[in-house]
Amino acid sequence: MIPNTTAIARDKVYYVAVDIDLVALDTLTPWLAHYGLTVDDVKPTEGKIWTDIVSVIEEKAEPSSVYERPYDYWCDGSIYENAHPHRDFMKFLGFMNNHIRATTKKEVRFFFCSTCVSSHKPEKLHRVKQVYGDVVQGFVDTSCKHLVDFDLLLDDSPDQCVNAAIAGKRAMLCPSPANNLEELSRVAEVYGVRDKIYMLDGEYGECFTDVCGASVFERIETLTQITGV
Repeated sequence: MIPNTTAIARDKVYYVAVDIDLVALDTLTPWLAHYGLTVDDVKPTEGKIWTDIVSVIEEKAEPSSVYERPYDYWCDGSIYENAHPHRDFMKFLGFMNNHIRATTKKEVRFFFCSTCVSSHKPEKLHRVKQVYGDVVQGFVDTSCKHLVDFDLLLDDSPDQCVNAAIAGKRAMLCPSPANNLEELSRVAEVYGVRDKIYMLDGEYGECFTDVCGASVFERIETLTQITGV
């Protein structure tokens, strides 16, 4: 599966698949806020690569008068009306674009690759087009991201990153308070793909600013490790 972008020879393009929820848009903070929680209420779970946030909400928060179950929140397309990108994420993509072009002489194509609920998909797509315009072109709706043709995946899901790496692709795991990096490293080592997964340092929502604010040499080193070029 190849993203729907302007036709160009595959070997002349470096494709970057960008997840939407928690990566291109901060949809975690408002989800937790609806239940009176913050990202500090979500902690990694020992022995698991990620924590089920739905379970955290059910355990720590009062039931919502709007949504019967925490997951029902995602069926409401209006949640995307005021969803915002993480600070400096657009700038981060710009640095990545320049780095890949300079080192490979290839075109760089960013496209969205996200798992959607049918009832929220139109609003989600509308919002990312509002925010990103032509910077990110193309959209693939799938839960099997490893089957999509890309060179690098930017995602907050350890499962998606591991599956992409097993499929021979590179992945950058974006910070999420639910992720257990130590356990993910162990799992990735078991599958022999640890070298294909870059775990971006920093706090949720602040990590892209950290990269953009680093020295030129530090930023180039980070981008090289992420992209493999």
